[in-house]
Amino acid sequence: MAQVMREYGLTVITIIALAIILGILIIININNETGITNVAGSKISELADNDTMVTESASVSALNNQSTIPLPTVGVKANPQATVPITLNDIFAVANATEPVDLSVAEITTAINDPSTNVIGSKVTVDGKTLTFSQNGIYYITIEIRQTNRMMRETYKLNVATAPIKETTPATSTTPNYSVPTTSGKSGSSGVKIVEGPLGWGAISTSTGETLALGFTKDLNGNSLGKTTVVNTQGKS
Repeated sequence: MAQVMREYGLTVITIIALAIILGILIIININNETGITNVAGSKISELADNDTMVTESASVSALNNQSTIPLPTVGVKANPQATVPITLNDIFAVANATEPVDLSVAEITTAINDPSTNVIGSKVTVDGKTLTFSQNGIYYITIEIRQTNRMMRETYKLNVATAPIKETTPATSTTPNYSVPTTSGKSGSSGVKIVEGPLGWGAISTSTGETLALGFTKDLNGNSLGKTTVVNTQGKS
């Protein structure tokens, strides 16, 4: 026994001491709280005099009402044209919206999910809800879709094309830019007389006095055109 105590005496004493301390901690009573864990917990849960505990962020009824509101559906209805300003409402169509929906630009990139390629300020000018793309190409626009107490972010692909060139047809004036003399200078076919002017000639009906055609041999500066340009004015006022 003496040999056992020599070899294991310190371990036995240590175990006995720990058991005594643990028993004291379990039965200790402070401020009507029994046990060291309850005492510590009561201190942690106490608030300072100027602290306020918030236990509610939104009522259950408000959350239930929000869950019944359908999410709006947003899709691209028109792709922009380069250099032509366009609004977000002209680009996107909003459906299934029972509440007002507000759209705003978060970012525009040239590679999907790559913020390092954001081109706002370089290739795209954003002025509130109006966008102007300076170059054609493929862009990925991320917009914030806001509703009452709700916000979503969605990314859409835009194919920006070069704006078509509008062809214009120059107006042709049928009114001569000179006064047609009342005297005949040339003879024409039956019922038509040819009168000359400073820029050419006019064919006039001898029965009605209507100007049937104008022939221009000179430009406004009096220079020869080389060949006669004939304009049919019959039936035109």
